[in-house]
Amino acid sequence: MNRMIALTLLCATVSHATWAAVDLQSLGLVPNTRRDMTSAFAQLFAQCTNQTETILLPPGRYDFFPAKPGKMTVAIALKKKCGLTLDGQGAQFVYHGLMMPFNIHSCSNITIRNVTIDWERPFISQGEIRAVTDSYVDIAIDATRYPFVVENNQAWFLGEDWKRAVDGYNILYDKTTHEILYKTRDNALGIDFTKRAELIAPGTIRFYGKPRFHPPVGTLIALNHGRYLVPCFDIQQARDIVLEKITVHHALSHGVVAARTENLTLRQVNLLADEKHGRVFSVVADGFHLIHCKGDVRVEQCVHTGIGDDFLNLHGRNCVVHKKVTPRSVLVTRAECTESGDEVWLLRKQEPQR
Repeated sequence: MNRMIALTLLCATVSHATWAAVDLQSLGLVPNTRRDMTSAFAQLFAQCTNQTETILLPPGRYDFFPAKPGKMTVAIALKKKCGLTLDGQGAQFVYHGLMMPFNIHSCSNITIRNVTIDWERPFISQGEIRAVTDSYVDIAIDATRYPFVVENNQAWFLGEDWKRAVDGYNILYDKTTHEILYKTRDNALGIDFTKRAELIAPGTIRFYGKPRFHPPVGTLIALNHGRYLVPCFDIQQARDIVLEKITVHHALSHGVVAARTENLTLRQVNLLADEKHGRVFSVVADGFHLIHCKGDVRVEQCVHTGIGDDFLNLHGRNCVVHKKVTPRSVLVTRAECTESGDEVWLLRKQEPQR
């Protein structure tokens, strides 16, 4: 049976055996309020019956906040769900603080489409290099978009519920093309941004240290305030998952992490720097990291700009054999790498042939 939950602002009665309507206001799920929608979405998905349902969201902005300041919170958690489609119809999902937008665990036949994902205050701050010498670098930062303070000769960057330094990861971008500056990589300047700093003018910080080279004045820099925090989509032990027509402007680690998942489609899942807000960065780490997946794994028409690492990693992992327990069993690390029914083979480290 194909059952569709049409979300409207007014309460409606069941008009057909295959249709139902849900009163958004009764769940507190109303767009453009800037209120936390985490609980409302949880109540919504609790009503799903695993009978091929489609949820149509009214377009608009939906905000998500951590359960406690600084505590990692999952905004939408789907566990053991089957036959569910979430169609945002262009909705904007905006996150605040340390959050995982989607966790999909032990589910099958799940489709998520037509949503845009971003953070009110990204865990990256962007600046422009104004001067470079052999002893310091001056960086101009829009303190309205990327709030910061300089205290006791150290630069601290402020989020809605966090205060962080630069964690060591930073990337230089060409001021014209907004591509990564030619022949550079992570922390190309080689400066420790947690060391001595000075506010030399409103919105301009002087970071002391000897840079490895002198990039052109006007070069843009993205300063990370966290590395592999939490992915945007975390998909575990699932089957027949489709993500399509999704734009991710920011995430606190990878765009998509999928592990031990069978049949995965990423179609027009675009990881894009939000040029409308002048950004050159998007997700903190890799685009897609797919581990121990099987069946049909499709990556189609996906665009990426401003990501912090590789676009796509697709691989398995090995287990280290510590000892032979019986003639038919061994003790290994990373036992999660295998499950009942998997075919495995033994390799010698020096001779990696099957």
